[in-house]
Amino acid sequence: MKIFIRTVAILLIIFATIKTGVNAQCGARTLALAQDNFDIGLFDRVIASLQGCIESGSFTNANLRIDAYRIMSNTYIAKDELEQAREYIRLILALNPNFDPRVDDSYVFKRLVAEMKGVASVYQITSVSKRTEDIHKTPATVMVVTRQEIEDAGYVDLEAVFNDLPGFDIARTYGSTYSNIYPRGYRSNNTDRILFMINGIEENDFWGNFVYWSRQIPITNVDRIEVIYGPITPMYGANAITGVNVLTKAPEKMVGDSNIGVEADIGYGTYNSYFADLSITARLKEDMYLSLTGRAFVSDERDLSSFAEYDFNPDDFDDIDYKPIMSVTEGANQYAIDNNLPETHPYYTLFRNPGTNEVDSIVLSDTGEAVARQFDKDALTDVVLNDEPLGYSNHFENYYIRGILKIKEFTLGYQSWLLRQGDSNNGTDNSLAGSKNGNIWEPQQTALFANYEKEIIPYKLYLHNILQFRTTGIHDQSRIVSLLDYSNSRLDLANLVSDSASNWITEYFFQHSEQIRNEFRLIYNPAKNVELVGGFELRDAAIQGDFYVTTNPDSSASEVGISSLDSFPGGNNFHQTNIGAFFQVAYNVKDVVKLFAGGRYDYEKVRATGGFGSVFDPRFAIIVTPGDFFLKAVFSSAFEDASNRDKYSIQRPSRLLNNPNLRPERTENFDIGIGYAPSPNLHIEGTYFNAHYTGVLTEVPVVLPNGQTTAQIQSVGKKKIWGIQAHFRYNFLRKYRVYGNYTYVDPHQAKLDESGQPTDVYKRVGDISINSFNVGFNGLFLQDKLNVNMRLNFVGERRTGQGTTVEANPQPGGAFPRHFILSGAVTVRELVPGLRIQLTANNILDQEYAHPGIKIANGVTQAFETPQRRLNFMG
Repeated sequence: MKIFIRTVAILLIIFATIKTGVNAQCGARTLALAQDNFDIGLFDRVIASLQGCIESGSFTNANLRIDAYRIMSNTYIAKDELEQAREYIRLILALNPNFDPRVDDSYVFKRLVAEMKGVASVYQITSVSKRTEDIHKTPATVMVVTRQEIEDAGYVDLEAVFNDLPGFDIARTYGSTYSNIYPRGYRSNNTDRILFMINGIEENDFWGNFVYWSRQIPITNVDRIEVIYGPITPMYGANAITGVNVLTKAPEKMVGDSNIGVEADIGYGTYNSYFADLSITARLKEDMYLSLTGRAFVSDERDLSSFAEYDFNPDDFDDIDYKPIMSVTEGANQYAIDNNLPETHPYYTLFRNPGTNEVDSIVLSDTGEAVARQFDKDALTDVVLNDEPLGYSNHFENYYIRGILKIKEFTLGYQSWLLRQGDSNNGTDNSLAGSKNGNIWEPQQTALFANYEKEIIPYKLYLHNILQFRTTGIHDQSRIVSLLDYSNSRLDLANLVSDSASNWITEYFFQHSEQIRNEFRLIYNPAKNVELVGGFELRDAAIQGDFYVTTNPDSSASEVGISSLDSFPGGNNFHQTNIGAFFQVAYNVKDVVKLFAGGRYDYEKVRATGGFGSVFDPRFAIIVTPGDFFLKAVFSSAFEDASNRDKYSIQRPSRLLNNPNLRPERTENFDIGIGYAPSPNLHIEGTYFNAHYTGVLTEVPVVLPNGQTTAQIQSVGKKKIWGIQAHFRYNFLRKYRVYGNYTYVDPHQAKLDESGQPTDVYKRVGDISINSFNVGFNGLFLQDKLNVNMRLNFVGERRTGQGTTVEANPQPGGAFPRHFILSGAVTVRELVPGLRIQLTANNILDQEYAHPGIKIANGVTQAFETPQRRLNFMG
């Protein structure tokens, strides 16, 4: 017995000695020696020194384990054993999903980490239900654009991403709003049917609800983009027919394992375009980070002076027939009385009704036409305007700054941007001057926000609160330099009689609106198969009703500007309160069927008696995931609240009557989708969608008491839109990716009768392509240091003009022809650690093509088309 005890004791002592020796060897010194062996190419020695420590679990510190896995993965990459390398990366991401490689890690290692993180991010989404969930099991049709895809494609700005996505038609004007994006066949005057967010914080302008898609957001700071098709109102409230949420890089991700992280991106390209992005993030102490991001983008854009619409050629007036423009045929008798027109005049002829002796019509004479034409020519001949010769120009400047302080669960942030954009392309040379002549639009936004996220009960209860103060507006030096002449009807027969010359005027604009918003929500998982999300939201705002305008160049529009609502009861500023409460419950049935039910209640009050009152929007969904397939059926409703722009603003001279009592537009949308995802490398999905819109804001002709006909916005329209969108992604041989998508959409809007009410007869929504598709290829070459990306965009014929909702567009043939656009990017990485050199080329085939004009696009005061960039580069 004593011998047995002694033997056991000796064995225990030997085991403890061995264990202690192993532990003593498995630490920071072990990792340093392994790194040294790796650097000199002794790969087998690296594996021998680390494998025992890893298998015995001797790296007790998580950071040491991650570093060991990192060295092992790099070693197996060097030995060209990529599956083993992937396995160690999987272990890293299991410990730290936000892991970022070191600067001196191999490019292949960085690429594998990005791919494996990207696959995880593609299949997880946060924007639909305001909680993290599997993209296949979320109650919406969703696409995700990852950081790696953004980098590979060489996107310089967010708007460019939409060219490669299904379900969007783009009308890029390079004007005051840069680009209008129409989701799923819904054409509107501006991009006001998309709720655009950055990290869940809304970016839409308060006054008009539209989005300024331009080049102000630093693309290098974007981690991923989540695009939600169909209404997200049941979680987000008004004006969320489609959702786009841009998620930026978290501060802890920016610094990685170091205490400071710096990322910079600069580029120069065609049209004297250049930009610079800079992000600096510091770890101040454990769980405390400070991050600063900035961007500047400048461009002269394409010179369009060779096109008739922008050449400022006085001879263009020779082709204009002034008689139908300037003759008065409706309300002629009242017009003659109001303007005290003499019975006879060389510029016109009065025709009276023999029975009543009232003036039936006033017809412009040949002499009057000649005088009006000469006045218009003189306005374009040898003119110096705002110290510059009159001519086409379209200069852009975009600036952005963002700061973040993150302390554990608390994030405090500041964001501000200013756009200084030429407005020339929204009009023609018969309405707007060039940017060098002073025609500059300057929207700006500023936001302060505080986020708090806390896990109250591990894996069960989460709290999230967002407090935000945001201002949107137009800088008081925004100015429109416009032409008052006879061919564009801004001068009329009465002006001609008084020999008023055609002339240019400069108007300065100002608009400022602000809102404070707080959202509180809870995420609760009471059982394995039950998920609950609920919360409430409060918004309190002061939103302007119309621009303040002045022609005084020596004073700001905010000081001396005049509003069309100056005599309106309560003035030009509207106090608005919104209260919202939302909930969603999800129930899993044996991990195969998932049922969703939820909705949102919204209440709005404007001043004491205005506002839409109460609205409730539900969402129901069933999702079935049998094996590698998934099927979705989603119903959701939404509402678009009429903006202050639509309610109160008077758009002279086309709209002289506002409408403070506009009701919200209502939407009911069905999505039915099917997908196949047998592995992270293959994803195929198709969706049928059908949406019905009622109360659509529509301009209706209204006769004023003086007999003049003007337009007023009324909530009387109806639309019905259905279509199919599909997309796929396939990764193969680790180095290659092919992807593509297709959209078919059939949008129609009800015709109005003579009284302005909708009928059961529908007409085609204009400027929307029935068929479009995008395909792309991405590949790695030269030991993965060279990345090549190629993309082909096809946009089918876009009908416009007569028979569509854009009747005034004079596009020849009544349609914008189909076009193919080929673009690509070549990227060289890691010639120097941390350095990326990229050359992007857009419109490689140098196609001449145009996007449809926005709004009424009549070709007189508003451009009916905008020629797009030819072959252009950015490097």
